[in-house]
Amino acid sequence: MTDRVDTSGGAGALAAVTTALAGLEQLAGAAWWPLADADLGVLADALDQVRRLADGQTVRLLGEVEARGLPGQDGTGSPAAWLRRIVPSMRPGEAARLGKKAHTLYRSTLSPDLAPTRAALEAGALRVDQARVVTEMVEQLSPPNVPLDGPDAIDPDHRATAPPPRPCCWTTPPAYPPPT
Repeated sequence: MTDRVDTSGGAGALAAVTTALAGLEQLAGAAWWPLADADLGVLADALDQVRRLADGQTVRLLGEVEARGLPGQDGTGSPAAWLRRIVPSMRPGEAARLGKKAHTLYRSTLSPDLAPTRAALEAGALRVDQARVVTEMVEQLSPPNVPLDGPDAIDPDHRATAPPPRPCCWTTPPAYPPPT
């Protein structure tokens, strides 16, 4: 059974994280030796989901931090520096990676195109590194990297006859032929 916390208000989000943290803290004293082998697998999968959700929500939080201009207000200068001030145990490279991802997903000119990636990351369906691959591809395939017109543009006839994009790259498995 899963307890639900009302997260419609700001206090609800804090309550949800506090509840999750309390549950994880109980693991510190838990004996795992009585668990069946299959239960250890279930536990490993659940902990991975927690990690993905936590990373996705941290990126989301940094998007909000940047939107509010908090790094400029407190003198840290960037969402990554703001995060390092709040969480000094976080490695600088990790904070920078999360801050860059937050900017790309929430504040860049490409953020409207990245809504499905953003939603998947927030839901824990994507890891931050997977979201990085998607956003880098979108950046590489967007102007000014790929011009819409001019001598280097894709021929309009090719654009018109190109197959439509697949709905969602991480929920639809590729249609590879079966191995022979």
